[in-house]
Amino acid sequence: MQENDINKSQEEEMEIDLLELAMTLWKKRKKLAVWSACGAVLGLVVAFSIPKENATSVKLAPEVADSKGGGGSLGVNGRLFYELIIWSRCCVSTALSGCR
Repeated sequence: MQENDINKSQEEEMEIDLLELAMTLWKKRKKLAVWSACGAVLGLVVAFSIPKENATSVKLAPEVADSKGGGGSLGVNGRLFYELIIWSRCCVSTALSGCR
């Protein structure tokens, strides 16, 4: 009998009454508004007072002219990339035709 009473009292203690919580917050709304405004002002002061530390640098390399023409700025690597695409298309088409 006593165990049931203890279990019931523990369940009642663990339960949160949302209406009571809302009423408490409503009663203290002025204090909450003041502290929220203070926090927002403090956050803005800190955000705008920290110096910006962004730094970028760019190094440009001159384009080397290719005697073969083609490939644009990719040069020899562009030609190899093009050949790899053609080779992979051939392999895929061969594999698909063999499956039929």
